[in-house]
Amino acid sequence: MEDMEILGFEYSLEDDCLHAKMAYRGLLCSIAVRDADRVWFCLKALLRSSAGISRSFWPPNKSERCQERARHLKSRFSILETSPLNSRKMRDHFDHFDERLDKWMKANPGFRRGGVNFQKHTMLPLNAPHFGFFDAPTMTVVFLNSTFEIRPVMKAIEKLSARVEKDIPQLMKIVGKREKEREPRSS
Repeated sequence: MEDMEILGFEYSLEDDCLHAKMAYRGLLCSIAVRDADRVWFCLKALLRSSAGISRSFWPPNKSERCQERARHLKSRFSILETSPLNSRKMRDHFDHFDERLDKWMKANPGFRRGGVNFQKHTMLPLNAPHFGFFDAPTMTVVFLNSTFEIRPVMKAIEKLSARVEKDIPQLMKIVGKREKEREPRSS
């Protein structure tokens, strides 16, 4: 891969890491004041940002070029297959929310509130159908029986962010030097 291409993906990773960290800080503040609307706003922003990061390392496009780029980036930033950033299930639920809601509403015809709850799961009646909820004490999103634990994801994002922030200036120097070498020399 060309260094300039790598740099473009690193800038994208830098942005997604920054946005995820901003969403996480917003989430913590929203939990503190028990603002359910902002909690879900921040959760969705965090999921979108982590999805962007995930797509860089595990692209849905199976072309050789995309897979080579993903292997290169995983190697460059020491990202393992076991990384919490590899999970796609929650991201897919939110990306295809309408389909999930259709299916859930058909399975729960007497229940017309298909939204999500902001409370500890144990506070919900066991027989009450629920589409999804956020458990603030454990920082876990549960959506259609899939769980998304925020703390391990944020730990991975913080680690990646530090690596990307360190790598970008070094890569910029290399790219700049190569660009300078390509310039025609004046006599």
